[in-house]
Amino acid sequence: MKEEAIPGVGSPNVGPRRARDTQHNITMFFRFHEYPIRSGWVNVTDIKFTVSEIDGLEGGADTVVAFTLWAHFIPTNLTYYRSRLEHIRDALARLQKRGTGTSPVFFKSANTRNSVSTDTSDLYAYDLDQTMRAVFADVPDVTVIDVWDMTLSHRSGYRLHPVKDVIREEVKMYLNFLCEMPSV
Repeated sequence: MKEEAIPGVGSPNVGPRRARDTQHNITMFFRFHEYPIRSGWVNVTDIKFTVSEIDGLEGGADTVVAFTLWAHFIPTNLTYYRSRLEHIRDALARLQKRGTGTSPVFFKSANTRNSVSTDTSDLYAYDLDQTMRAVFADVPDVTVIDVWDMTLSHRSGYRLHPVKDVIREEVKMYLNFLCEMPSV
């Protein structure tokens, strides 16, 4: 896959970014979520609201949507986080209605961190993770890629940004849900 910036738009850190595999006709699109952002390297003109981005998708059988929305929500409270997820849930329902046959939606669960401070603890990350699971529990075609236990038990220890071995396993898990297994 060849990664590229979309000409004249965004930044390397927040996107939008695109990766293309012309041999297999796959295009991946990345965009950083909107506020809250815990970094100073973001240009506000590059920020787009998640719900607006979902509402801008046509959908259909060749569309797959994946999210990881938890780490930057650590400084917020659970009520705020739940509200944001509920708006995303409603936008996904509109997408699935609009784009008949839209592939399942994926959420990467929270992972363990390497923090003992009270405002960024694993316990609160776990609470965010459980809130996300509750909001999407009854939504059809939403799959949670569960990486909490994967990062909890990995020999590399707790890390906000998991090591490549863990990421490889996360991607394998995602592809197992996404791709049809060949007949034997």
